[in-house]
Amino acid sequence: MRALLTAGAILAAAATAGPVSATDLTGDYAAEGACPAPMNNRYRGTLTIRSSGIFHTLTWRVGDETILGTGMEHEGRMVIEFRFPSGQTGLMGMYRNGAGWRGNWAVHGAEILCSETWTPAR
Repeated sequence: MRALLTAGAILAAAATAGPVSATDLTGDYAAEGACPAPMNNRYRGTLTIRSSGIFHTLTWRVGDETILGTGMEHEGRMVIEFRFPSGQTGLMGMYRNGAGWRGNWAVHGAEILCSETWTPAR
C-alpha cells in the first residue's frame, strides 16, 4: 500500500510541477519479482521499455504472458499502470536503484502487494 500511496504522491506532485526533463529509459531489462501468501509466487521475465519524453511504454514477457504498461518517470521514481492479457489492471511504483529499478505492484481488487526489480540486460 505504501508504494501505491507513493505513486499517487508522484502524480500529484507532477500535476503541480513545472516542465521536467525527460529521461530516456529505452532498453531491455531482466525482471524478477515475488508475491507473498497466498500466492507464494516467484517469477522471472524480460522487460522492454520505450521512452517518449517523460512517458514510457513497458512490455513484460513472463512465461507465455505479455503484460503491457504505461509509466511516467520523474527524478528517479516511476508510476506505472499495467494490464494483464486477462484484462486485469494494476498499479506499480518503482524507484531507481543504481543502474536498475526496485518497487512494488498490486492488481486492482487484490489485497496483495508484490515486489519487482529490473536489471539492465547485458
